[in-house]
Order: sequence, then structure tokens, then C-alpha cells
Amino acid sequence: METERKYYNYLVRSIRTPESNKYTSLLNRLWKKEYYSIIPNDQNREKDGLYLRQEFGIDLDLGPCRVLEMLIALSRRIEFQLYGTDYNKSYKNLFWELIDNLDLIRFDNVEAAKDEIYLEIDHILTNWIERRYSPNGSGGVFPLKKWRNGVSIDQTEVEIWYQMMLYLGENYEI
Repeated sequence: METERKYYNYLVRSIRTPESNKYTSLLNRLWKKEYYSIIPNDQNREKDGLYLRQEFGIDLDLGPCRVLEMLIALSRRIEFQLYGTDYNKSYKNLFWELIDNLDLIRFDNVEAAKDEIYLEIDHILTNWIERRYSPNGSGGVFPLKKWRNGVSIDQTEVEIWYQMMLYLGENYEI
């Protein structure tokens, strides 16, 4: 579908960095994977992702929120939280930080072209969406290094917004 392709290209351009051309296969996989929420209030992150379609001006139904949309929208939320601090990062750089946190940065076009790697990427994304990662957030988008030192809430049981705020507090002193 032509509109879907244009919208996808718009999303990819919005997070383009000098290195991002190495990850077109990964970005395509993030586009094909549906994002859904299983924790109360995480549907807000889903809605943020769907809102990108309105910004683009899409009036046709492209189905459920995609992981790519959700992560871009989440990166924009993080950028807003960092605005005015000493850590004024762009959402495109924050997007790639989240990709790195998910341990997906290793799947460049050469790696992601392998069939078995598609399954591994899907497994990583499913584990993140289904909250099958470590209580300290490792395996998710917001891993905490100092989890037991002051924060002992199981990150798999709290909404992404709360995880984000803990992560920003630990990594960006917010």
C-alpha cells in the first residue's frame, strides 16, 4: 500500500543518523511487529505510537500500533523530559539508545538478513512486550544498573512510564 510505504519512510527518516542505514532490515522488523500493552497505563504508550499517524496525516487504518511507532513516540517523550537539562538529546539518538538497551543494535543489515536472526529479533521483542525480562529491567528498554541500591521494584510489573522515570533518574539525574 502506497500510503503505508510513505508513512514508514517518514518514520525511518525521522530517526535517521549517519549509522542508521546499516539497520534498514531491523527497522523493517520493528515495523512489522505489533506493540500491545499488558500492564495498566501502558496503553498510553500505544496511543502515543498511533498518534504519529495523525501527525503524518493518515486517515486510513493501518491496524495496531507497531513497535517502531511506539519506540519513536517513547523516544520523543524522553526527549521532552530531558529538555532544559544538561542532557539535551534528540529523540532520534534516544531511539537508538533504546534499541541498544534492547540489545538489538548488534543486528545490522548483514546479521538481520539471516532467517534465524529474524526469529531472534522477534523473540527479543516478544520477551520485552510480554515482560519476560529481568526484574532490574535488563532485556527491556530501561535497564537499571543500581536496581537493588534504592530501587527494588520489579520492573516487569510497572508501567513503562515509571520505568522511564527511574531510568532517567539513574542515567540523566532527573
